[in-house]
Amino acid sequence: MVELHRLLGLVTSSASFSSVAGAATNLTWIRDPFDRLISAQAVAENEILLTKNRRIREHLALARWDLDLDRAER
Repeated sequence: MVELHRLLGLVTSSASFSSVAGAATNLTWIRDPFDRLISAQAVAENEILLTKNRRIREHLALARWDLDLDRAER
């Protein structure tokens, strides 16, 4: 985790599980429970989610695959 923080600025989430679960109830486009929670975490914290999952990227504006966060193309 220290290396990821140093390289990318990643930090451990401070969102409560109840806020993540609440956000997950609105994500009706995804059925996989783990993908739903990961996506909901990004929503609950209004943070970028780095994921290769194309379906998540198609439905979640906060999702990216590349690290160029300023680029509009996903």
